[in-house]
Amino acid sequence: MNKGFTLLEAVIAIALWMVLALGLFFLWQNIAAGSFRLTERQSAFENARIAMDGILTNVQLAKEVNILTFSNNSLRVLTLTQLNPDGILQPYAFRINRHVAENSPNRHRLIFNNVEFASGIRMVYITHTEGSHLDIVVETACDPPLVLRGSVDVRYKKVTSG
Repeated sequence: MNKGFTLLEAVIAIALWMVLALGLFFLWQNIAAGSFRLTERQSAFENARIAMDGILTNVQLAKEVNILTFSNNSLRVLTLTQLNPDGILQPYAFRINRHVAENSPNRHRLIFNNVEFASGIRMVYITHTEGSHLDIVVETACDPPLVLRGSVDVRYKKVTSG
């Protein structure tokens, strides 16, 4: 009686192992890609939260608020006049970095006084309800974008918009 494997049995065994190995490889690849997307969205959410908290806090501290928006209410410049550490009224400004190339990694950044405040921010929308509050929407640059909404009371502040 012959003992051992025939060539056909060996080829079938190798083919089965290859199918199993490919399946495990693609499973691992999908898990790694999903983990990367999750990390990317978590980072985008954290940056949006930082942007929203920064805008809300600075508007609350401001004595005067000047809002310049585009026709779709997206932020052009948000200038806030507030007391500096020396007790002197000083203007501070938020803006979205729009003046760089489309494929630049610096494209989507929220700038506060010419310093990056939060990255990955595609757009900030600000709507002023006269004598009441500012509605703020922060949209991230990830795909699909995450959107955070907030509101701040500005009844006792001088608010101008244009």
